[in-house]
Amino acid sequence: FMLSFFLYTHPEAAKNLMEYRVRTLPQAKENAKKMNNAGARYPWMASFDGSEQCESWDIGASELHITADIPFAMQQYFDATGDENFHLQAMEVYIETARFWYSRCIIHPDGSADLMFCKGPDEYCGITRNNLFTNVMVQHNLELAIDAAKALQGKSAYQNLGMSEEETASWQALHDAIPWPHDPDSGHLAQDETFHLLEPVDIAALK
Repeated sequence: FMLSFFLYTHPEAAKNLMEYRVRTLPQAKENAKKMNNAGARYPWMASFDGSEQCESWDIGASELHITADIPFAMQQYFDATGDENFHLQAMEVYIETARFWYSRCIIHPDGSADLMFCKGPDEYCGITRNNLFTNVMVQHNLELAIDAAKALQGKSAYQNLGMSEEETASWQALHDAIPWPHDPDSGHLAQDETFHLLEPVDIAALK
């Protein structure tokens, strides 16, 4: 929420926000490990040292989109500033977060995929499946990781990160399999797969 403002008014503050996420990548990797996942999962509520401060099942465990929001913000910063040194650091974040998504998404035998037990930015709707915002952001995260892998190929960082063409291909397959939920009646894009099951609310009656 803060980056967009600072990026165009106080670039140094924006850079500090992004460098904080680079510095706390080890904690994000530890956070993923605690959840039996690979790669790096950034905390929903981060402390100064980057550790998770909200471990409740319905918020800390399900507010997954933060892990895709951060690579999105990093790329916004790079696109606006052209900071190549930072971009090299961001690439590792892109790759480690992609590894998290590959381990966190359910990949079915037929190749289709689902993101279960998640909560989108609209926190009023609770736990759901295939939140549209989150799924689109995950796809963007995977695109950034694939581009980073291509850019690093042939460099020492590629080997240091244990990259392979097979892993990059698996990210592309997941990217293509992630669904966008649609309302079963109207066919319009839906907030998530369970949104149409919520009880209708009469706003006038509440007032």
